[in-house]
Amino acid sequence: MIETILIYGLGLIGGSIAYRLKDLDAQYRVIGLDVNKSRVEYGKNSGVIVDGYSEHSSVPWQDVDLVILCTPVRTLRDIVSKIKPFLKNTTIVTDVGSVKGNIVKDLHYLLAPIRFVGGHPIAGTEKEGIESALPTLFVNARIILTPLESTNKQALDIVEDLWKLLGGSVEYMDPYLHDVIFGGISHLPHVIAFSLVDTAMRISQKINFDIITYTGGGFKDTTRIAASTPSMWRDIFLENKQNVLESIRIFKDALADLEKAIMNNDDQEIEDIIRKVSDRRKRV
Repeated sequence: MIETILIYGLGLIGGSIAYRLKDLDAQYRVIGLDVNKSRVEYGKNSGVIVDGYSEHSSVPWQDVDLVILCTPVRTLRDIVSKIKPFLKNTTIVTDVGSVKGNIVKDLHYLLAPIRFVGGHPIAGTEKEGIESALPTLFVNARIILTPLESTNKQALDIVEDLWKLLGGSVEYMDPYLHDVIFGGISHLPHVIAFSLVDTAMRISQKINFDIITYTGGGFKDTTRIAASTPSMWRDIFLENKQNVLESIRIFKDALADLEKAIMNNDDQEIEDIIRKVSDRRKRV
C-alpha cells in the first residue's frame, strides 16, 4: 500500500509529477527532497508538496513508501548508497533517468533487498526547476520501464499503475536496448543542437558579427533543446558514452554524404538524400 511518496529532486520532472498528483487529488502524501532550498520552499508554498527537506536526516523515512529519483543520472548511485540505510524493507525506489543500462543493474544491486524499478518518461522541455513544472507533462506520454528478470513483480505493477494515473502509456524495454535507442533518438539530437549553436557562435566570431540575432524558425526549432540544463546532459553523455559516440559516428557519415554531394554539385544526389529523409520525417 503506497501512502507517502518522496520525490527526490524537485526539477521539471519531479515537480511535474507532484503537480499532477495534486491536480488529480490523488490519495498520496507527496513530500520532496532537494539540496536546493529555494525549490523546496517553492514546492511547499505552492502546495505542490505537503512537506519538503534539503537534508537526508530530516526526512521521515519510516513513512516513505515510494521514492522517485529525479536527479541527474550520474548522481543516482551515490544517492541510493546514502539513503538505503534509512529505507524500510517495503519501500519501493524508481527513477526517471534518460540512461538505463548499467544504472539499472547497479541500483538493483546497491538497493537489494529493497525493490527497484527503472523508469524513463519520454517527456520534458528545455526548461528546469519545479517553477517550470507542467501538470499535464505526462498525459499521453510514452513511459519506458526497464525491469530485469529479478525485478519484483508487485513493485513493477505499482510503478506502472502510478505512471498510468499520471496519464502515461507504459511499455517495457530491456535497459541496454533502451540506451542504444535513446542514444540515437534523444541524446544525439542534443549533441547536434549544442553543436549547431556553437557553430553559429564560431561563425559570428570569425566575421565579427552576431549572426544569431538573425535566426528564424528553422534555427530556433532545431536548437530549442540547446537551452537544456548543462549538468543533466553532461551526465547523460558520459553515462551513455559508447552509444552516444556511435551515434555521432553514424551522424558524421550521413553529414559526409551530403557534404560530398554538395561539393560535387550533384543535384540528383542532394535531392535524393533530402527526399529520403523528408519522406521518413513526415511519418513521425
